Amino acid sequence: MGANSPIILLSHTIGCMTVSEANSTAPRRAPLVPGHWLIGLSLSMRNDPLGVMDNAFATIGGEAVFLKLGPYRATLVRHPDLIKRVFIDNADNYSKQTRGYEKAKLVLGHGLVTSEGPLWQRQRRIATPAFSRSRVTSFAGTMVEATSTMLDTWAGPANAGEPIDVFAEMMRVTLHIAVQTLLGVGPSEELNRVSSAVSEVLERTNDIITNPLSPPLWVPLPKYRRFKRELKVLDDFVYRTIRDKRVPGSGFRVPGEKAEVFSPGTRNPEPGTRNPRHTPYNRIEARQEVTGQGMIEQ
Repeated sequence: MGANSPIILLSHTIGCMTVSEANSTAPRRAPLVPGHWLIGLSLSMRNDPLGVMDNAFATIGGEAVFLKLGPYRATLVRHPDLIKRVFIDNADNYSKQTRGYEKAKLVLGHGLVTSEGPLWQRQRRIATPAFSRSRVTSFAGTMVEATSTMLDTWAGPANAGEPIDVFAEMMRVTLHIAVQTLLGVGPSEELNRVSSAVSEVLERTNDIITNPLSPPLWVPLPKYRRFKRELKVLDDFVYRTIRDKRVPGSGFRVPGEKAEVFSPGTRNPEPGTRNPRHTPYNRIEARQEVTGQGMIEQ
């Protein structure tokens, strides 16, 4: 799988095929990647997901493969035309009603990452001002400064021949960039604590998503206690930031913005949402995870 080969994983749900597709002469599914007769590739996928996906295309070839992951099924596609079909041409045929998205709601609620339909459209409209051309252009200075600061801290360990945890460093710097550009919060010791909490929450959420036998959160496991504790750290941080940045009679405003970043309506959760901080948290979480991983892979 080359550096220029983006891939997406589609979880299968009942009734996901349109009438036109059902009557098509195309194969009903992509070629199956060999695996254990009962659990398929679930264990391998859990331990080395990128390796499994890379090997799947190396073994089968083509631009789409079918995976058996324990009790779940998924199709992996990598050709730009197939990805465009899923996200643009036939987007209405695909939904987020999957186990992965359902588990992600433990942290993200019904926010921009997990919602769909009219709720997603409304949340996207709310978030759009924060990503205007002028705003995105203004992020450059913050990104350069945060990156330069991080590299300066590497000098000591590098000169001493000590190892550097690049994953942790990338996650930390992208969090600093995200909260500073999106929420107007500068570097601080608290931000380092928040970065640690985000890493724990992401790791535990990924563990829950990738383990089909994961017990419910009410089971008193040490890892679940840590998850809940760190999630509270994030909740406290985001709620306090919203409160401090809120403009009376208007909304949540980042210094330098001409309009509120989060409208007053954002404070009122939609039916079934986890809590009213879902919009800013989804933006921070999604941006940090995607950017941090991307910087590492580069």
